[in-house]
Amino acid sequence: MLIVDDSEKTARLIEAELAGKGFEILRATSADEATRLIVKEKTRPDMVLLDVIMPGVDGRHFCRFVKSNEMFSDVKVVLCSSMDVSELEAAAESCGADGFIHKESILGKWVLDQLISEEREAK
Repeated sequence: MLIVDDSEKTARLIEAELAGKGFEILRATSADEATRLIVKEKTRPDMVLLDVIMPGVDGRHFCRFVKSNEMFSDVKVVLCSSMDVSELEAAAESCGADGFIHKESILGKWVLDQLISEEREAK
């Protein structure tokens, strides 16, 4: 699985949670970095867990890139964000994602609130 999230801390926490459940994890902090991993057969994941709101190329655009390329036809894309669930569902539908999951479902509400607070303070 490839986790794509512009927050290194969030990506590490999600990785720890999923690796503990037996998933083999790769991480990328941008769509450009994710592209470099996905184009190589050796590092091509079965699934991409993709943040929606990222600087540069956002998750919706990267999802469209993956879904429109025959080379990646076996790769599943799941949007993962802390945005409102109805917005997340609409984003997943609009870009052709295979599904979506709210970050709170993976990290828990308290951890997610702490991360959001820290990221706001850093800006």
